[in-house]
Amino acid sequence: MSLPSRFRPFARHGLRGGRLRRRYAVLGLRRLEQQVEPLMKLRTLMLVDLQSKAAFQAQQVQRDAAAAARLVFEKSDLQKAVSLRQTRVGRNK
Repeated sequence: MSLPSRFRPFARHGLRGGRLRRRYAVLGLRRLEQQVEPLMKLRTLMLVDLQSKAAFQAQQVQRDAAAAARLVFEKSDLQKAVSLRQTRVGRNK
């Protein structure tokens, strides 16, 4: 029975049977680690991107809420001023 071509370099160096399978498994794990590492980096970048977008959106919501509050208070102050003016004009009649 001949070895698959991927095992031949190991067999030349005296690795056979269980040792050969263990060595091949270690190389397989290293290869998987090499494939997973860029994906983990990409995942980290995507999380940072989402966090920055969420922070920006929160800042926009806070800014809009502050602007709306200013409008409410300005309108309230304007209504008070108009009411006060009407009261003063009513007294002068």
